[in-house]
Amino acid sequence: MFCILLNSISMALFDYHDHNKCAFQNNNKHCPYPAPWNKGLGIVSHIFGVVFIAEAVIKIFALGFICGKNSYMKNMWNVLDFIIALSSLTEISAEYFFRITHTNIKVIRVMRILRPLKVA
Repeated sequence: MFCILLNSISMALFDYHDHNKCAFQNNNKHCPYPAPWNKGLGIVSHIFGVVFIAEAVIKIFALGFICGKNSYMKNMWNVLDFIIALSSLTEISAEYFFRITHTNIKVIRVMRILRPLKVA
């Protein structure tokens, strides 16, 4: 629960008007270098994403994925957890392997908002 709380705080601190700020001041309208604040929060977000992916993988190995009485996918909270972990994996792989920027994957980032529901 502590990781979920810290992740929620880091998501709340993200500055969506940061595209107007640039780490290197230039006169270009498009800044290829985001300001350090959002860049740092992006790294923190990816760390939390890896933590939640690891949690889902451990639970899948411990409970079984589909087969079994108490398998991972038979609990609706675990299904939500799996969808969130899958969206985090998609976001991380899109940014690091395919070099897709933050602005192009905002739709996937919306799934992270559902993480606090896991606290219930």
